[in-house]
Amino acid sequence: MKNIIHILFRHFVFITILFHYCLFLPGQNKSLEQLQGEHVDLRFGMFIHFNINTYHPGWGNERVDPKIFNPYGLDCGQWARAAKSAGIKYALLTTKHHDGFALWPSKQIPPNGKPPYTITQSAIPEKDVVREYVDAFRAEGILPGLYFSMWDVANGIGGPYDKTDTINWNKVKPYILGQIKELLGGKYGEIPVFVVDGYMWKMGHRQIPYQEIRNLVKSLQPNCLFIDHNGGIPWEVDLVYFEEPLGIQSPNGNTIAACQGQTISNDWFWDESCTDSSKLKSVKDIVNHLNRLEPLYTNFIINCPPNRSGLLDKAIVDRLAEIGKSWKPNLTRRSLPEQLPMVENPITPVSAVATSNNAMLAIDGLNDWIKGPRFQTLWQSDTILPQSITIDFGSEYKNIDMLMYLPRRDAGNTNGYITSYKIYVSNNGEDFKQVYKGIWAANQTIKRAQFAPQTARYLRLEILEATGGLAVIGELTIGSNKNKVKALSISSRVN
Repeated sequence: MKNIIHILFRHFVFITILFHYCLFLPGQNKSLEQLQGEHVDLRFGMFIHFNINTYHPGWGNERVDPKIFNPYGLDCGQWARAAKSAGIKYALLTTKHHDGFALWPSKQIPPNGKPPYTITQSAIPEKDVVREYVDAFRAEGILPGLYFSMWDVANGIGGPYDKTDTINWNKVKPYILGQIKELLGGKYGEIPVFVVDGYMWKMGHRQIPYQEIRNLVKSLQPNCLFIDHNGGIPWEVDLVYFEEPLGIQSPNGNTIAACQGQTISNDWFWDESCTDSSKLKSVKDIVNHLNRLEPLYTNFIINCPPNRSGLLDKAIVDRLAEIGKSWKPNLTRRSLPEQLPMVENPITPVSAVATSNNAMLAIDGLNDWIKGPRFQTLWQSDTILPQSITIDFGSEYKNIDMLMYLPRRDAGNTNGYITSYKIYVSNNGEDFKQVYKGIWAANQTIKRAQFAPQTARYLRLEILEATGGLAVIGELTIGSNKNKVKALSISSRVN
């Protein structure tokens, strides 16, 4: 009898362990569109900017004494309960911001040779804020997402705020990939959303190869949606993000899966405005945001920064509870419409030339918002059309079937929208064949051209007509919608 009880007990322990283990493993892979649809149905999210900047205001500081990070009253459960009272369904924690301080005990060696700069060096070395956060939010039924800054001044990844960066990828790669693996490798369970920042606008998706980062995230967390915090470009991301404090909002009529972020107080990180209810966004304002964005398939993310003791101030807690009493989701909204095809497998070009001016500005991988010049690197043609821009991929690729074009986004400037165009491909850079001719609307929306799959090393976009008589390109991307693009070797070209 004792043996039977012992065997049953061992089986019970094994099943219990297996159950708990499975709770934190990524589940069966879902399609991107299914994940997008489920996510926009969440409607309401919470950003939590909490890091070394909570104690030392600034942006991209070199390093400050990590021991100033001392949230002696840290209670992630309080954050989660306040979020739940508002009807918030998911959250995002700044695991590492631009200043490079990691809220978890990262074991990675900084590429600049300096000592580690993590929670282990803080005034609470025994803590792991990421662990406490994910556990507390899951306990309240709220999905825990993570934020991670690529720009990391303290550890030698990028420089001053007002300059774009030249990154030695081989040098910084082990550190960046190592930290992402620590966050998404299973220790913290299934992560539904991973947001990167200080990337598209600071160094660009060419300096740190975007597809390598995205592929790593997907390999570690198949059901994780990948977002760039300044990424209003829908290619290369799973959800478009509109940063409202920069003046960027989801456009009327939007049907692209998206989210829009705003702060409840005066800044992303904690300041005295968090303690004064009169300085917080009003219930009416937040409810109006939720009501406007809901039919646009755009989640609203409200940033609520904890204070220096590690708690949300009473003014914020009370405001969140008031929102929960004033807003309810409209469950009659239709499901996310079928998403338009876009480049899912981009090719990173090696160079570009044009019939006028600097064509490299059209393929620099930098976000092209309205706050130029650092935020907007536009290629602009001469004023006599037609003009053309020719992209070199560095090798022949198969399955090229799509080009996407980001128009300029200057407020009030409508010159340069490409309206009539042709697309050509070539294997040698001299003999080009036309594969497409099309028309685009004269507005700021993302444009696409899809054509029969091609094998080519070069692609040429010829601009026939554009508003104002000149062509302007914020960014071009070229690749394939569904099929994997593949560089051809010499032997495969012969065959």
